[in-house]
Amino acid sequence: NVTHSAICERIGGMSLSLYDFGNVAVDPANPAHFFISCFGTGLIEFLADGTAKHYRQTISPLVSLVEGSDYYCRVDALTFDPEGNFWLTNTGPEATNIHVIDPSHKWHSFNLKQSGRRIELNTVSKFLVDNRNASYKWIASARANAGLILHYDHDTPHIGSDDKAIMRSSFVDQDGKGVSIKRLNTIAQDYNGDLWLGTDEGIVVIKAETDTFTSDLCPRLK
Repeated sequence: NVTHSAICERIGGMSLSLYDFGNVAVDPANPAHFFISCFGTGLIEFLADGTAKHYRQTISPLVSLVEGSDYYCRVDALTFDPEGNFWLTNTGPEATNIHVIDPSHKWHSFNLKQSGRRIELNTVSKFLVDNRNASYKWIASARANAGLILHYDHDTPHIGSDDKAIMRSSFVDQDGKGVSIKRLNTIAQDYNGDLWLGTDEGIVVIKAETDTFTSDLCPRLK
């Protein structure tokens, strides 16, 4: 339990209030090193020495909805991959929406694109690294352009130009009926590789053998 005042103390004092803590990602190599996303004021990094850093528009590649302001800098979903790269999403119409901080602490930033067009993220509820192949990432866009994004980084997590991504908001269930989702509250992957989606249409599942780049099949639990 880390309070707002404790965070400010670790950062070394600050006049900027922090808003809308959302997600936490813990470094698998060091549990004393972790990040917290703020949907209003950027990203907080807690270091193993007990100090913290605050990343926002004026001192990082992150972008705010308001030019020149550190407020409305919307960071939501976070995750680490097995190579120690830290992934995060920065939502908003002008934001570069994917950032990767490598183990040497260098930032790499790029946009998710489908058929050459930028995928706009509004609110991201979950960011998962596929447990069968870490080059595949699953991103849940929760609302206002809700849908599931599959991102393939071609084994080059620091380069966005060779990436492939697709966003699906409509699926077909086991009875051939369409399933259009307006909310994607969460996603989880089981040990078989099946992906479970918690949606406003109930729970639907993408089976491990399904290629989401070519298939919209998504059985619905009854």
